[in-house]
Amino acid sequence: MVGGLLPAQAQLSQCRSFLIGYFGGWGSGKTAGAAMKFLRHVLENPWSPAYGDGRPLSIVVGATRNVLRDSAFRELERITPAPLIRKKRNLPDWEWEMSNGHKIVFRTFKGMTEGASVSALWADEAHLIPSKRQWLNYQARPRDALARSRLCMASGLPEHGWLQEIFDGWPGARETGIGAGARVDATVALRNGKTIGRTAFFLHSEDNPYLSDEQKAMFRASTSAAEARKYIEGRWQRPDHLIYHQFSTRAHIVSDAGDRSQPVQVGFDVGDQSHVVVVQARKIATGKTGGAVDGLHVVDDWFASDVSTDQLCRQIKTRGWLIDPRRSSLFTDPTIRRDEIASIRRVFPAIPIVKKSRKGKADSTEAGYAAVNAALMDADGVTRLTFSDKLKRDKGSLLFAVMRFRRKANGHPERDNKLDHASDALRYVVHHELPGARAQWQQVTAPNDRRAEVR
Repeated sequence: MVGGLLPAQAQLSQCRSFLIGYFGGWGSGKTAGAAMKFLRHVLENPWSPAYGDGRPLSIVVGATRNVLRDSAFRELERITPAPLIRKKRNLPDWEWEMSNGHKIVFRTFKGMTEGASVSALWADEAHLIPSKRQWLNYQARPRDALARSRLCMASGLPEHGWLQEIFDGWPGARETGIGAGARVDATVALRNGKTIGRTAFFLHSEDNPYLSDEQKAMFRASTSAAEARKYIEGRWQRPDHLIYHQFSTRAHIVSDAGDRSQPVQVGFDVGDQSHVVVVQARKIATGKTGGAVDGLHVVDDWFASDVSTDQLCRQIKTRGWLIDPRRSSLFTDPTIRRDEIASIRRVFPAIPIVKKSRKGKADSTEAGYAAVNAALMDADGVTRLTFSDKLKRDKGSLLFAVMRFRRKANGHPERDNKLDHASDALRYVVHHELPGARAQWQQVTAPNDRRAEVR
């Protein structure tokens, strides 16, 4: 780039991670930076005699041929000196044979890449890739054993969803600033103090000095305040109508597998799609003068289809968590039947059963949703609810539900048994245990005892 690299582009050029996400707002320099990184990789991986008649291969993928031409292809062509390209072919795909023997192929998302073993793969406008499964197929392609290095890179807008799952909030993630005053972050995964090969960059449009004031003003006038987070600030944008709108993979998923010597609280929702959530108490730092507040940490959860209450309770018992009659409770739905309570008692005869009262206005599920959001982040910016990085994130998991449970256009929650039951099991515990607009809760003191303690 004339005038030198942007701070994030220079950092990207030197980054040696295998998996790289390069995300940013409009005009932030993400395509140019990714193109430079890709070209550097190609030049650092020339043909060698070990390839024989073969060639090292790298692939650029884009949404359509037109998108490829107007974005990644054009940028690579602009920055690549003509002497470095030995031969070009336009049909059936664009292909370049480089002077060092490396071959570059350009394909659309609909193009087949199964079976390809490549040195590098760059997915431009990666937010347009239809599914996580397709991305994982791309991620498996860079496995050329003869290459000096391998690279899998995505560039584009920071879309919430599977893209965020891949590039944000993995175990050991940390955030570091790049450049004095620059609003650019690199999230680097560490294991035992060593990089394990995943880095994500986030670029702000207004940090690009090569954009004119008129262009920046046009960007601001072209997007709403909510959309500016993605299109200008280069940050993950929460989708509209999320019920747990305060949740962030980066802020709330932490490296804490749970302590099996400490008691737990258990929330569960029984039905044809039952779900169990296991929670431990934690002291959580507020960041203010070294203070700490009472918090909750989710250490386990699972989905169980078509099991009886008795079977579900036995599953809970065999997971190995400490369920202490003096310090643990079992939180369940207010509609639970007497026979289901009796089933719980057979497995957990001494553990208090806590259910929400159906009296009064404060017992609505909306109050529970509000309590969870307040626990995720309250008005003072304090987080009281976190999740273990060991939890599953696949369909049917609690984290899957938290990230996807949303409202319909009329404001009512979208009904989905798996999402509903996982969400309910969580809010039963949070709504009772943490500060917030509490509902009335009843503790069922014994199987045949009609008395109830209202909390």
